[in-house]
Amino acid sequence: MRTGKVMMAMTVLLAGALLVSCGPATPTPTQALPTVAPTTAPPTAAPTKAPPPAPEYIEFGASIPLTGKYGALGAMVKPGYEIAVADINAQGGVYVAEYGKKIPIRLTIYDDESDPTKAVSKLESLYAEQNVVVYLGGAGSDMHAAAAAVAEKNKVPYLGIAFALYSIHQQGYRYLFSPFPKSPAQARDVFEILNASIPEGERPTKVAIFQETTDWGIELGNLWKENAPKYGYQVVVYETYTPRTEDMSAMILKANTNSVC
Repeated sequence: MRTGKVMMAMTVLLAGALLVSCGPATPTPTQALPTVAPTTAPPTAAPTKAPPPAPEYIEFGASIPLTGKYGALGAMVKPGYEIAVADINAQGGVYVAEYGKKIPIRLTIYDDESDPTKAVSKLESLYAEQNVVVYLGGAGSDMHAAAAAVAEKNKVPYLGIAFALYSIHQQGYRYLFSPFPKSPAQARDVFEILNASIPEGERPTKVAIFQETTDWGIELGNLWKENAPKYGYQVVVYETYTPRTEDMSAMILKANTNSVC
């Protein structure tokens, strides 16, 4: 009896062992390898292009009336340009991005003798011989009016000072620059200054206009005549004279006769 129970127990144990040994094996866990990001080579920088050789100078040209009827004006303009160029050059010149450096200015000045035809010729010579990139104007509106057309033709920027003529600036010129008060402002300023300086009961009411026979003189004279009534003045004498007229006594006497004071 006992032997039978032992045999039965042995049989059960053996069967369990067989079942365990015949079952699927438990997989051994494996450690995942670390992921390595792919390496990317840095982009190769494009080679820096060297700037072109810089010119020795930036060429400026000026036609100035150093003699003739505008000689006194020209004598004031010329040193102004020279002082400005010297100051700029003392700081190394003008920085030009194309060349990556400062380049000094070289200014060539011609005397046009207060003759518009000669001013045109001088500007053309500066452009052809010096290859100027900037024109510095002289003095006198009629001189500037002639010169501005040359600058426009050659596509060279033109700076005009002592240049009050307004009409030339209404012609669509793209290369003309003139930081100077124009005739419309000057015509108003005369009357506004008079009215601000003299009390209403003491100021004159009659005026005489002496007009120079130049484009600017005609323009300004007409604007004075137009503005006078707006500011309380009556034009009783309107006379003309040529540039550099030295004797104006006849015009002055006529003004006195008409109670201009």
